[in-house]
Amino acid sequence: MMAGLGTSLEGFIPRSLAKSVKDKDLTPIYYSVRVPLILSGPGIPSQQRTDAFCFLYDIFPTLCPLTNLPAPDSVEGRSLCPAIEDPQTPIRDVLHFAYKDVQRGVRKGRHKLIDYAVGGTRTTQLFDLDSDPLELNDLADDPEYRDLVAGMREELHRWRTELGDTQEMGVRFWEVPSDVR
Repeated sequence: MMAGLGTSLEGFIPRSLAKSVKDKDLTPIYYSVRVPLILSGPGIPSQQRTDAFCFLYDIFPTLCPLTNLPAPDSVEGRSLCPAIEDPQTPIRDVLHFAYKDVQRGVRKGRHKLIDYAVGGTRTTQLFDLDSDPLELNDLADDPEYRDLVAGMREELHRWRTELGDTQEMGVRFWEVPSDVR
């Protein structure tokens, strides 16, 4: 009986490839931070796909029940087994992204917000990933999306508090004033 696990590295693409970002060195464009995850083995249905949000640290708590091992209490990830059993089952409502002291981002539903803090200036981008999967149309300045931008920024602040994003890099990011729109 064969089993397998496949994934890729998370990444950011250089400015030369990210035409939608002005004056940034790197950007968490959707197709560079969306990590493919392939599971195969006993108890895993073949040819099944899910769009459930997950982090790489969710792999270990997923493998534990699949191998009949208990997950240690110290494990912070969530098992993906519910989404394996039913691909429509969500695992997480929100994904968060961070890169050094210059970027923080949040994905919720079809939207992704990215905040940049570069050179003492904060810049925000908002994308609708359903209608703009290549993230070429920044909606952050559109008055129609003002409440969504504010709500997603609140989510970033909640995440900062929950995870304690206040160490050296976090402090430098959050010190930069917001470009409130």
